[in-house]
Amino acid sequence: MYKLLLFCFIIMLVGCPHKYNIQKTDRKTEAQLYKEATDLAKSKKYKQAIEVFQEIEDLYPFSDWAIKAQLQSAIVNHDSGNYSKAAALLDEYVYMYPNNQNIAYVYYLRILSYYAQIDGIKREQKMAYTTLELLREYMHIFPTNQYSSILEKKMDSVIDHIAAYELSVGKFYLKRGHYISAIKRFEEIENNYSSSNYTTEALCRSIEAYLALGIQEEAYRKRLKILDRPDAKKCERYK
Repeated sequence: MYKLLLFCFIIMLVGCPHKYNIQKTDRKTEAQLYKEATDLAKSKKYKQAIEVFQEIEDLYPFSDWAIKAQLQSAIVNHDSGNYSKAAALLDEYVYMYPNNQNIAYVYYLRILSYYAQIDGIKREQKMAYTTLELLREYMHIFPTNQYSSILEKKMDSVIDHIAAYELSVGKFYLKRGHYISAIKRFEEIENNYSSSNYTTEALCRSIEAYLALGIQEEAYRKRLKILDRPDAKKCERYK
């Protein structure tokens, strides 16, 4: 019995390395897996593509192929509409590889991923504020980059969006007689989002609030600011 067990043990020792070598030999290379994943992505098989990109990161961590795979995984998540996952991957990429040759594009795609998640003006605007912060950061780091002109338009859109939200909240307070709270919202637009299409109306509403509080001097100062604006005539429609 002892000899039989010893014989089986020896067979197992001989057989195990052989089995391991077969598995190792059969493993696909980074390049093969990367091509497989990109082909899947081109065919819009996004879920399978992401799984293969993840496999590259798991099998070959911190290799050049793994770094490429992480970026491609973010791109595929963005293309498939999973913007929150794309943004998270790109946040991590910026943190891990700030000097990567593709970093300008990574910043750009990250902004688009956050931008796509901005809610309507009737809801809180945390995502809009974050997007604007990222846009301003991008313009500071890459002022003349190939994506700058596209992102300038996005910035104008986000500023308008935030200003519209602030205006809607201010008008809510104004209607209910909470004049101080209303003024804070209107002046937020005036001070931080003055390039928006809602600044003139914010100034007009501020005048209403100041007059309701009996603060004539401040109302007059707001009126002078409106006269300096190219769209000053808009104020007439808000009365």
